[in-house]
Amino acid sequence: MLRQSFLTLVLLFATLALQAQTQFHDNAVNEVKGKVKSITTTAMGLSQTITFTSEGKMQQEGMTAAVYDTDGYLQSYSITANGHTYDFKLSWENGVVKSQDMTAMGQTFKTSYQYDDKGNVSSMTHHRMGVEMTVPINILECDPHNNWIRRSVTFMGVTSPQTRTIEYYE
Repeated sequence: MLRQSFLTLVLLFATLALQAQTQFHDNAVNEVKGKVKSITTTAMGLSQTITFTSEGKMQQEGMTAAVYDTDGYLQSYSITANGHTYDFKLSWENGVVKSQDMTAMGQTFKTSYQYDDKGNVSSMTHHRMGVEMTVPINILECDPHNNWIRRSVTFMGVTSPQTRTIEYYE
């Protein structure tokens, strides 16, 4: 009788643990905070839209093979676009993406992220074949949720504007 009660409790807790793991942290991968429904980013004349489930799971055209840890942090995924597959591997620290490796066409590119005191990315450092290049980011405007909606990125002396439209769940 005691053993049966113990097994019932174990099964109950295991079921609750699986149900509790419904919150994902993909918003941090995309540099947003809050219950985001979609992000449309425009940079260099190109637009990209990423949507999120109400649990925070990212959905993007061409995205496959997403792997999450037990806490709902995205560890790796692939994107297929223009006939090529890009494999991403993420490293997390204190709830934010610290670095990301992207492998495409046999080469791996690493990007490290630096954050300001508000939790926004302030610069990125690209590492490729022994060369490091730091890309400063200047946030020009934020929405009421403190997510950037207009910023500039300076790469190799050229400053490019980026804008985002963010839709939130109520």
